Amino acid sequence: MTPCSGSSGCCSWTGPVGLDIAGTGGQAYRLYQAAFDRTRTWRPGLLDHGARQGETLVHVANGFLGSAEFAAQYGANPTNEQYVQALYQNVLHREPDAAGYDY
Repeated sequence: MTPCSGSSGCCSWTGPVGLDIAGTGGQAYRLYQAAFDRTRTWRPGLLDHGARQGETLVHVANGFLGSAEFAAQYGANPTNEQYVQALYQNVLHREPDAAGYDY
């Protein structure tokens, strides 16, 4: 494992383990895992690049949702219900509970 090579909240990681828990790089990493149910193919600095360029996490997430990989995995236009169920599986590895799903 190699530590990050940056000094700000957005690090360019030089290894496959991200320890940037609270920064935009770590948040973008977790968004990726939630969207695709896997860690990303590693290219140092790629995932947090947009966030470092001033893009919001919403913009980064929308990029994931508009990707060919997302369409291949969930279909071109999944319903909100289908996507919420997929997020529960991807993040929590279980079906949604009624209260959480209704929220």
